[in-house]
Amino acid sequence: KENRRNFQRSMDKRGRKRMNKIKKWNNLFRNNTIREELERTNFKDIGELFYLLRRGFLTYPRDFLYELRNYLYRQLELTVARNNTVILKNILKDKDKIWYNDRDNNQLLQPTVNSLLRQAIISESDNIKMYKILLENGADPNQEYYGHSNLISFFLSENNHLENADKIVDMMKKYGARSH
Repeated sequence: KENRRNFQRSMDKRGRKRMNKIKKWNNLFRNNTIREELERTNFKDIGELFYLLRRGFLTYPRDFLYELRNYLYRQLELTVARNNTVILKNILKDKDKIWYNDRDNNQLLQPTVNSLLRQAIISESDNIKMYKILLENGADPNQEYYGHSNLISFFLSENNHLENADKIVDMMKKYGARSH
């Protein structure tokens, strides 16, 4: 009986915690401050938000999911431009929860992740952690780029002056980049 009571208390505690989060998100929707909250928390809870949306626990405007996903695409571009690996990692770690119902998930997200890798290389980012996050999340280091056989070829010709160039090239090779 004691185990049953302890189990019930822990279930009640988890249930209250979930209900408080649902109330919080619904209030943010009502006050139209959802984006501000996501930015303030560096998108840490983005996966939970999409989980609650998918389960029907939240009341949200009709086109909200479409707008939020477009907003997230833009945030990903900004994070690479600003070298913000925290937001980049927080959004991409929950990519399966965010784009869960897209039948052609890879057709939507994959080009974005590839574009982010190109953006990092073109902007001459020296942030090893950013490259690692992008490569771990499926960015293709073998994609072609303007007259070069692939990105690593472009990187070697244009960014070899960067302090971490050798480490970045080694990492890209570890993720399947072929140097030509």
